[in-house]
Amino acid sequence: MTISYTNEKNRQSILEANPISEPLGKKYKGLVASISLLTEPKDKIKEIIDSNDLTEIYKIRGIGQTLRAIKHHLGELKVCWLLCTGDVDDSLEMVKHFIKINSKKMVQVVKIEIINSYHIEEVSKKIGTVYVEGVKKYDLNETDVIADLTGGTAIMSCAMVLACLPVRRDMEYVLQNSYDLIEIKENVLEIAYDR
Repeated sequence: MTISYTNEKNRQSILEANPISEPLGKKYKGLVASISLLTEPKDKIKEIIDSNDLTEIYKIRGIGQTLRAIKHHLGELKVCWLLCTGDVDDSLEMVKHFIKINSKKMVQVVKIEIINSYHIEEVSKKIGTVYVEGVKKYDLNETDVIADLTGGTAIMSCAMVLACLPVRRDMEYVLQNSYDLIEIKENVLEIAYDR
């Protein structure tokens, strides 16, 4: 994709980016994802999870796509950091319930509260703490962790990309139509500015 724009000096500049995505095969020990407030009653959500109908589980607003990402990594997953705003205690409870009935291993679920989800710098710094402090706490390396861009606000997803790109941290995305999980491979060095 090539995007042309004019900078403050009215000179034409070109941004060339070639994002690559492919199905995610690898399982990670750490996952950074977002959850939101549940829109359905907790009892109804629990019924869907207990039914183990994955298609219906993945459709649950607020946590469905995060559950899809978690499901992929189960078996290897040791810790899941969940970015959230507001009162998401019911969502956290349903994520923990899903893990409990689908995993033979214990998975730590860590709530990362975002006060202002529309402040890119704040969100990016919170994600950065996962990669600096969180990995040490759970005896992981940065390369053991993947960030899921699917949930949260658009600003939160942008902040996640900004926190991951400069140091080439792995990213994934759950496709909306098929619930397939893809790895996002974006190399910041492949983006060239011609000024």
